[in-house]
Amino acid sequence: MPLLNVQNLQSFFQTDAEPCRVVDGVSFTLDAGETLGLVGESGSGKSLTALSIMQLLPKPGYHAGGELMFGNQDLLSLDSAGRRSIRGRNIAMIFQEPMTSLNPVLTVRTQLTEAIRRNTPDGKISRDEQLRQAVEALRMAEIPAPEQRVNEYPHQLSGGMRQRVMIAMALACRPKMLIADEPTTALDVTVQAKILDLLRDLQKRLGTAILFITHDLAVIAQVADRVAVMYAGKIVETAPVDEIFKNPAHPYTERLLECRPRRELRGKTLETITGIVPSPMDYAPGCRFCDRCPHVFEPCHDIQPEQIEIAPGHQVTCHLHKKGRAALAVVQTNSHEEIPDAEAADQDLVLDARQVSKHFAIRKGLFKRVVGRVKAVDDVDLRIRRGTTVALVGESGCGKTTLGRTLTRLYSPTAGQVLFQGRDIMRLNESEMQGVRRGMQMLFQDPYSSLNPRMTVRQIVEEGLRAQAIGNTPAERNERLVGILQHVGLKAGDLDAYPHEFSGGQRQRIGIARALAVEPDFLILDEPTSALDMSIQAQILNLLRAIQGQGRQRLTYLFITHDLGVVEYVADEVAVMYLGRIVERNKTVELFDNPRHPYTRALLSSIPKAGPGSDRVTLEGDVPSPLNPPSGCHFHPRCACAMPICKELYPAETSIGDDAIVRCHLESTTPPVARDIENTGP
Repeated sequence: MPLLNVQNLQSFFQTDAEPCRVVDGVSFTLDAGETLGLVGESGSGKSLTALSIMQLLPKPGYHAGGELMFGNQDLLSLDSAGRRSIRGRNIAMIFQEPMTSLNPVLTVRTQLTEAIRRNTPDGKISRDEQLRQAVEALRMAEIPAPEQRVNEYPHQLSGGMRQRVMIAMALACRPKMLIADEPTTALDVTVQAKILDLLRDLQKRLGTAILFITHDLAVIAQVADRVAVMYAGKIVETAPVDEIFKNPAHPYTERLLECRPRRELRGKTLETITGIVPSPMDYAPGCRFCDRCPHVFEPCHDIQPEQIEIAPGHQVTCHLHKKGRAALAVVQTNSHEEIPDAEAADQDLVLDARQVSKHFAIRKGLFKRVVGRVKAVDDVDLRIRRGTTVALVGESGCGKTTLGRTLTRLYSPTAGQVLFQGRDIMRLNESEMQGVRRGMQMLFQDPYSSLNPRMTVRQIVEEGLRAQAIGNTPAERNERLVGILQHVGLKAGDLDAYPHEFSGGQRQRIGIARALAVEPDFLILDEPTSALDMSIQAQILNLLRAIQGQGRQRLTYLFITHDLGVVEYVADEVAVMYLGRIVERNKTVELFDNPRHPYTRALLSSIPKAGPGSDRVTLEGDVPSPLNPPSGCHFHPRCACAMPICKELYPAETSIGDDAIVRCHLESTTPPVARDIENTGP
């Protein structure tokens, strides 16, 4: 008997018109100790399926039908007291964003002990025992110094630490089943690797069943035993994880896999899924994927497909398959087009940053005396040639975004020189910078918060034109606005809409339109695809590549990201940043094939691979505070290759090729002992 048995689950939202069918006939099972991955684009109904299982549907949501059996217990028949007894003790949930899920005004101790107390029979448990269990839960979640961390507030913890606190809260009462809703979205690759390893380890020790919800297929390949692919409120394919990657049967699954950026597609357009997930108010009478499917034929529009088992444990809901055999072969489209080179990239430098530093003063007391300095960016050199894409990578807190904002003078630099097209912009006043900013623009990470919700798209994009006095008349500006929107894949009719009327990918396109409106030569992209669905990410990457190759003056990109899979696809060169400094810089292919710095090797080994049997090595420890960086090489406390000299002296820059450098004592010294240590590195 499965631990969880979901059959024909229907969760609707009441509206003035037709019910909104967000979860519409979902069926799957989950065995004890098993991990089931639930994947699909935003709007497919994944999170609402999880909330339905937890009986946490927000109003005006309601259960319209189906069965939810947890063992022998019918979850849909429980009263309020019965539902509370199930939550936490039997089924626990890790929510997507720990900073919004944790109460910022309560300590970790208060929040953990509350969960423990509520899930103890009759609530009869002493304060000492509550604290003991809270500390043990943090220790189980591999949080260092749990006795100290338990008394801290969420804002005092890193993103990875906060996510581990959420895991500790979920596992404090030893539940039989855990629902993890996007637990690694937007986390660094190293933190993500730790969270995935932690969940796997805890599952082995406790025998917990896990429903793992994500849009990242590479993560699913690392954690899941089986995969359920969800689209428009329904499960369209279920199979063992190896089978999904080797033999995807549904066109939607096939297209999701094709959207992934990867090295073999460098210089080619990524596959995309045209259109968007339909609204629950507008479901077609037949297959809900038919309007986006490359294999659509006559019955798809009018008849809902039935679920068919095409192999042991492999079910698919698609008209392409008859019982026991394929009716039509699902042809791999393989239509990746070569991206034409407009011109060979010019070799002149667009940006030449020399010894750039940005320190933030820490002030305390009545007179705001300086008691310390955060060295967010510390003595950075960065050279970017015209028409190229340079990726800036590293863990959160290493200074990537601060460097980008300093290069554009959004932050005033503490020291250094930035030559933009041969002109030192650090010496310019604000009036002179106004003209320079037309040539360099920044695309911010979060399209939700970077667009003013009270302004229309027209006002948002036109703001830059007005600031730079581009376009003499309203008619000229309107013509330019329409052209820009069409250039980024939006319609002229979108000009008078507001940001909340668009999807996440469309909002990112609006941000790109705003940046391109003033015709810049250099664009800083700060996590432009972070937390986007695979299909939307592919669209944005294709758009950026297409824009870069157009026109006489090719655009130059500084691409700030923690997604190394995207880097391998899009970047010409990579600069690896750690605690405010560049530790390695090289051409992309050479850096991925032969990383020289131990930190780079650790980052690359942490990349989840979208395929079975991938080995990963996690990076131990957390990034030290830039307020008090370690002596010598900043990476030595976490480095498996550290030598005595690493604790005493920061390594000098060593040339390892044409404009490629590394800062590591292993590369600047040749003692045999150093090379022996290097071979044991991550």
